[in-house]
Amino acid sequence: MNKIILTNDVIDKNIDKKIKIDVSEINELVNVKKIIIEPLEDTKLEISYNMDYFKADIEINIGENINFDLFELRENGSVKVKYNYKVGKNSVLNIVKFYDSKSVKEIDTINLNGE
Repeated sequence: MNKIILTNDVIDKNIDKKIKIDVSEINELVNVKKIIIEPLEDTKLEISYNMDYFKADIEINIGENINFDLFELRENGSVKVKYNYKVGKNSVLNIVKFYDSKSVKEIDTINLNGE
């Protein structure tokens, strides 16, 4: 399984060629991370957050005819995340989330057929 582990300022990616991940900084002043995840074929991804404070804008782009399983584990601290899911035609997205955090603020936007 592919994994991303976020610990304070360190992002550890352990991924194979089935998935493409791009991480950048949107605004260094407020420390917001932009993470773009694009599965290229059927795969699974685990994202583990273990940090005091984390702000992110996460975009998940799933092409046509792809099955994608996303597992999230959040521990400690406060988390603010904005998700934008773009799911292509005949694709399947399964999401499992476990939180053990002080506070979680989350916005999910789902666009079907990748639009």
